[in-house]
Amino acid sequence: MPAPRAFLHIAGPDLWRRCGHDGTALVGDVVGLAWEDVPGDGAVGPVPALAAALAFDARCRLYRSRPELGQLERLRWAAADPLAGGVPAAEPVALFAPPPELLGGDFAPLAPPTPPAPLGLAVDAAGQLFVGLADAPCVLVYAPDERRLLARHALPGRPLGLAAAGLAVYALHAGPVGLVRLSAHGGVQPLPLPAGCSAPSRIAATADGALFVLDAAGTEAAQVFALAGGAPRALPWATDLVAVRVDDAVELTVARRPGETFRRLRLGADGGEQPPLKARGYDGRGIALTPDGRIVYWTARGPRHAVPARLVYRAQARVVGFRLDGERYGQRWGRVFVEACVPAGARLSLACISADEPIEDAPTVERTPPVNLADDPSRLPPHPEASPPLPPLALLPTQVGGLLHRRADGPPDAFPPPAEGEAVRFVTLEAPVRAAPGRFLWLSLQFEGDTRVTPRVRALRVERDAHDWLERLPRVFAEDAVAADFLRRHLAPFAGLLGEVDARAQARHALLDPAGAPEEVLPWLASFVGLVLDERWPPAARRQLIAEADWLFRYRGTLPGLTRFIELVTGSRALLVEQFRLRGLAAGPLDAEGGAVLGAGLRVGGAIGRSAQPQAGAAEVYRRDAHRFTVIVQAWLDAETAAVLRDLLEVHRPAHTVVTVCGVAGGMRVGVGLHLGLSSLLGPGAAWGGLVLGAATLGRDRVLGRPRPGFDPGASRLGETGHVG
Repeated sequence: MPAPRAFLHIAGPDLWRRCGHDGTALVGDVVGLAWEDVPGDGAVGPVPALAAALAFDARCRLYRSRPELGQLERLRWAAADPLAGGVPAAEPVALFAPPPELLGGDFAPLAPPTPPAPLGLAVDAAGQLFVGLADAPCVLVYAPDERRLLARHALPGRPLGLAAAGLAVYALHAGPVGLVRLSAHGGVQPLPLPAGCSAPSRIAATADGALFVLDAAGTEAAQVFALAGGAPRALPWATDLVAVRVDDAVELTVARRPGETFRRLRLGADGGEQPPLKARGYDGRGIALTPDGRIVYWTARGPRHAVPARLVYRAQARVVGFRLDGERYGQRWGRVFVEACVPAGARLSLACISADEPIEDAPTVERTPPVNLADDPSRLPPHPEASPPLPPLALLPTQVGGLLHRRADGPPDAFPPPAEGEAVRFVTLEAPVRAAPGRFLWLSLQFEGDTRVTPRVRALRVERDAHDWLERLPRVFAEDAVAADFLRRHLAPFAGLLGEVDARAQARHALLDPAGAPEEVLPWLASFVGLVLDERWPPAARRQLIAEADWLFRYRGTLPGLTRFIELVTGSRALLVEQFRLRGLAAGPLDAEGGAVLGAGLRVGGAIGRSAQPQAGAAEVYRRDAHRFTVIVQAWLDAETAAVLRDLLEVHRPAHTVVTVCGVAGGMRVGVGLHLGLSSLLGPGAAWGGLVLGAATLGRDRVLGRPRPGFDPGASRLGETGHVG
């Protein structure tokens, strides 16, 4: 039986950056044509003299500061529907009361009171609004739902930009220049600014607390500093920025002058310049991040979403791969597989270069970075001296004409499966290696487009060994070199297909392993042990249930068996409580119609003068006398998870039982199912839901009030992150 075939690959941001790029861009782990500079919306306007701020809360309400009017406005963004014809657009509501009318005569003040001038805005995770005043060294903290002022924090200087990360808020201040950290019920803690940051004005924070400061905003010398360290990044004419965590990287959206596009930068191992956003009518005073992750800015006609700009790609580009080592002289290479997306109007070509000896003295192709990474030296691959060499210039073909064809059956089984949703966009292209035998191989891809679309390549893989079918035929078929080369390429698809079938046959034992079997064969595998899988169960739970099916069926219907079954499906700790064990703990009222017997000769309740109770129906007897137990899942159960759990218990609980399912609801409430150490635990509770008129009962399943952040034992400190009251 032949051994599995080996592949060499170029995939991932690190390996792509070690190639030679000529007119290409690397976005994430995908290489494509670089785009030209995108023009903005009309003429570029000046930077406004007075900045402002926008901020969203979790209920999708937009707050806007207007320091020139001394006013703070709120817009119900979620209620506005710009596509609803005939419906007037929502208007901002002023939150600051107008100044009172002044009395005349002797009681008139010498100088009329000036209204506060709100500038910086931020909303923390508890929905509390922080307002930095442009004319006073303080930050005001409001509870918008309660319409009251919670706190007033004094700062060393006049606050500028604010940003929230969880319950913490970070504020820049001027006169003197500095950075502080504060919270609604805590103190003010100074933090150091990066070296060289002399005129900070805007700050952005991710949800996990990564901070970025914009220095010299609105000027050609504007630059952004990361508080975690590193060199600053020049951002000419930047006026504002927001930061959001994307996988392991941070994406910055940078607003510039009115009429210019918003730049997008990804900071991280797979970072670089991203396609820009277009902001038609931007007023130049600030941007904000919506709860669903989009960018909002203000115009003369109200708030608008920034949209992806229409890119103009280059017509042609090329990427040259580094040297691949076959580890054997005279190596005859197999097939090349390209994971790519080639839309209509685009074209992708392949060229192969081989050599048996390393060429040391000849000039090689220059290792130029992708266009969108050229301005950022930090995006260069680590240890570039360890990168394999690029091909000599003398061997590089001037014309790349090797075509690729699409595989009808997808990528070979040896390759990792595409991510969910990517199987439609990216396909696997295949071509034979058209190069002389040699130990070393270089691959070159030619990208072509019509400036509106671009081919995209995610991975490049090559089969290290070609098939040996030609050696098994009579030597007369290999006497002519041209005919032998054609016959070898002609047999390659058939040899590859047979090799893949062979590899599947060798790996068929994996189908019997729940941990490694494909997801589509799990129901078939579960049928071997008599287990019917629910498609609503998570894939990991289905695999583990099959693996533990023998033990689960052995203890089916028992407390350990049901507990393990529920924990696997929900992914949370479960507790099963039998009702008879709660006697004396106010488990519940007695049945109003049932008889109570005290001792052997005393009957309390029942009809006087009759010794026998009337016969009840089977349903009534089951309702009254069934063995009852409660399942307490220490997690928030949404409607779908609760339905899945009830269906599971309907099948696997004992037939003589009645079950009640409970989850972590709105927290611990005394007198409403609270048993310390049994149905309660310390930890974050679920979000409080709204009360629906006509569908809720006060005092039973609903209470009136507003939720507030609780006290975290072991992590909260009185006077800083927690308070009594």
